[in-house]
Amino acid sequence: RLGNVLPAVVRSLLPGVLLGGLLGSAIADRLPAEYLPRVFGVIVLLLALQMALSLRVKPAKPFPSPVRNVFSGGLIGMIASLAGIGGGSLTVPYLNYYGVEMRQAIGSASLCGVFLALAGMAGFIFFGLTQTETLPRFSVGYVYLPALIGIVVTSVFTTRYGARLTSRLPTPIIKRVFAVFLLLVGASMFLS
Repeated sequence: RLGNVLPAVVRSLLPGVLLGGLLGSAIADRLPAEYLPRVFGVIVLLLALQMALSLRVKPAKPFPSPVRNVFSGGLIGMIASLAGIGGGSLTVPYLNYYGVEMRQAIGSASLCGVFLALAGMAGFIFFGLTQTETLPRFSVGYVYLPALIGIVVTSVFTTRYGARLTSRLPTPIIKRVFAVFLLLVGASMFLS
């Protein structure tokens, strides 16, 4: 409603995000879980540093081609699915690097994140149903339903406040807040 979603940007990333979300769940099913958060943590800390220090100036090159965006969306989807997080922490810096205004990067990344979550969840359900370990009660595959419901209800309620706040804050403050968020996410994943 606030005009911060760029449909063309979402369309160009979406095929890769969907495939990456599924691929990430397939890889996560086969890898030792203890390595994934640390690798992702390092990536997020580097993104936070880049955003906090504003190392980039306006890019001289245009927004990437649809083929490159499919590839980048796939990489974003795969890493986010592997780490079990929404893709916004990777999509926002990617879009902002290519000159997408911060509010529009956040809005577009949020919409991509919905589809990434659905693709990743479908993969985690499928691969969880095929494994032999006993999972907690109220699980469907690797998806624990009480956590899913709690996250969805909380997110639906708070998203509108975040969107309004983002539309009122100056871009440099949004970048700093997002950089601090990335630092916290990266540190917690790296140290866990």
